[in-house]
Amino acid sequence: MLIVVFLSSSDDIALIKLTEAVTDVAPIALYKNSDEPGQIVKIVGKGATDTGVTGHSPDGPNRTELRRAFNTITSAHDRWLCYVFDQPPLALPLEGSLGNGDSGGPLLLQSEDQWLLAGLGSWKVAQGDVRTARPGLYGQTSCNVRLSHYIEWIERVISEQPQAVANNPFKPTPLRGAA
Repeated sequence: MLIVVFLSSSDDIALIKLTEAVTDVAPIALYKNSDEPGQIVKIVGKGATDTGVTGHSPDGPNRTELRRAFNTITSAHDRWLCYVFDQPPLALPLEGSLGNGDSGGPLLLQSEDQWLLAGLGSWKVAQGDVRTARPGLYGQTSCNVRLSHYIEWIERVISEQPQAVANNPFKPTPLRGAA
């Protein structure tokens, strides 16, 4: 599948500089280790829902109520954390997967007594014709941006002093050295 080759070799991450500091919300801490395989993660999102037996309709609602699910990291590559949506009885209680509309959402990993941001929802591997495939079926793999791969870049960018940007306060910061 050429799309999987393309997706797995890309950087699906961005940082946005705000013009004003946010002071009434504490940011979530980042997971900085690279020992994610085998660990249980929490997926949080408002994307499409249904069951692993039927999957969800690509034409259905992609914005639903905020919900959570759990899964176990099965693989970690340079840029990606992936897991498989297991069918009972192999599934975790409340096991789930990314749904359409969950892209960019948090993938949380518990370390001691706190949940840390380990990844960002990105893409799924669905078998069959992409025009008729049903996402969210048991056995599908979901991949999330692996933040531990980008820690140095993230910390460097957020620690930089703000600079005046002529006529464009939203000038993107290029992803340097994160490959």
